[in-house]
Amino acid sequence: MSDFIANEENREEEHRGFNLAALWKIVVLHWYWIVLSTIVALGAAFSYLKYTRPVYASNMKILVKDEDSRSRMYRGGQLALESMGVISNSNGFDNELEILTSSNISQRVIKSLKLYVSYELDGRLRNHELYKNNPYIVDMPENQLDELESVIAMRVSRRGSGLHVEGKLFVPKAKEPMTFERDVNALPGSFSTPVGTVTLQRNPGVEATNRDMFATIMPLDVAAKSYGARLTAS
Repeated sequence: MSDFIANEENREEEHRGFNLAALWKIVVLHWYWIVLSTIVALGAAFSYLKYTRPVYASNMKILVKDEDSRSRMYRGGQLALESMGVISNSNGFDNELEILTSSNISQRVIKSLKLYVSYELDGRLRNHELYKNNPYIVDMPENQLDELESVIAMRVSRRGSGLHVEGKLFVPKAKEPMTFERDVNALPGSFSTPVGTVTLQRNPGVEATNRDMFATIMPLDVAAKSYGARLTAS
């Protein structure tokens, strides 16, 4: 009886143990599924890294100082009253945060860096976003840009020695966008639209390409809201 129990325990240990021979047999019999799964996984990873639009984040620190000793004295008295529960009010730092995230500051930054124009290059599966490496620079005169209320979306393609532009105007409250087509025979050049003049010029240091480029001009307030929604200050 004891021998039978011992044999059963040995069999259970063999079943629980790692059986390399059985594993190798499974790999040999189903090697094609393993290879196929590996290829599919690597292809999916490659496609994700190549065609997923990258998202960037930037952080910075700003030192906020009191202007003079009088403001420090005022702040010291305010802290004393707040500690006694007499008042509870925002300080100068909170005001600075509000200023940094204000629409006015956002518009000034966007206008200075020309972030109101976004660029993309035509791709097979998706368009590739461009930043400072766009082959052409699209812009508008400053006085017309300040009054712009419509979004201008354009497709710029090479045609001979010049450029061909197909565009759409997304006018507020309009049911359908307005379309237009223009030819620019030489660079730098310009063309007129119902909402203003658009200028085109080569981007120095960036080679021209035969692929189409997409450019979108946004009103300053629309661009400010878009960038401001992604800005956090604390």
